[in-house]
Amino acid sequence: MLNYSKLLKKYLPGAAKVHAQRRFKKAITKNGDGYHDIILDLLVEFPDKDPIVLDTKYKQYSKYKVENADIYQLAFYAQFVTKSSNHYKAIIVHPEYAGEDACEEVIDLLPGTFHQGKLFVKPVSIEKVLAAVKRKDIEFLQKQAEKLIL
Repeated sequence: MLNYSKLLKKYLPGAAKVHAQRRFKKAITKNGDGYHDIILDLLVEFPDKDPIVLDTKYKQYSKYKVENADIYQLAFYAQFVTKSSNHYKAIIVHPEYAGEDACEEVIDLLPGTFHQGKLFVKPVSIEKVLAAVKRKDIEFLQKQAEKLIL
């Protein structure tokens, strides 16, 4: 299985900080006390821009629409970590299976409202990434890591 956290930590350029399974205890409260924790699969923080939330889904999103529950989850997480007035951005990463012609999708969330954002749905060929790791193709791996967050 591909470890996206290791891929991003090792091959992202610059000062990006990658956090796996980042837990927030006060994202959902009741009477001022933590009600439910949220745990982000991946959070990428930058010194000069808003962080990006990534979530890994092992669903065939190249063939099917993204499920509402996944849209709501990522929109909530991204809105929570986005502190500036910019519109939030979240990313679902899913496997690209052999023989598929998978393309990145962009879903506009609440367009034209104060809460608008974008959900990027990005396929990754696990086989190609693992083959690149095996042959130590650093250039390919850097491009894959950058592609995940751009």
